[in-house]
Amino acid sequence: MPSHKYSTEVSFALRSEVLDPEAVTARLQIEPVRAFKKGDRFESRSGQHVRCFGLWRMESGNVITSLDIEPHVLYILEKLEPKRDAIKMIIDQMSATSNVVLWWSAPASSAGYSLSSSIMARLSGICQRIDFSFHYAIANTEDSFCSDGA
Repeated sequence: MPSHKYSTEVSFALRSEVLDPEAVTARLQIEPVRAFKKGDRFESRSGQHVRCFGLWRMESGNVITSLDIEPHVLYILEKLEPKRDAIKMIIDQMSATSNVVLWWSAPASSAGYSLSSSIMARLSGICQRIDFSFHYAIANTEDSFCSDGA
């Protein structure tokens, strides 16, 4: 997910116990940002682990820099709408689930955004689920948007 304080990103992922990320990449002709198979080993701060599912994920954040969500959504749609039949085939053949995550880190706790119903319908055409992730980072003194003059 995004690493800077205020950011926006949209991702598309396929997940399954039998997912073959190399086959997904070959079928979609899109390089994922992250991909692994069930059974792959990985290391974290807590030690050695084994993946319990396969994952293939692409993201907008490495290409689109806007804080507005719509350009990120349109980027994902531009890449995946022409591949809708291939995505459905992957879902069927690999018993995969698909989702789009709209990730947004806002500068204020009362912020929000809008997407048209036509864009939401288009997103629904490429995935089974749409997830929304909102984050709010409390501004420190240097980042404060308002001051009481003290």
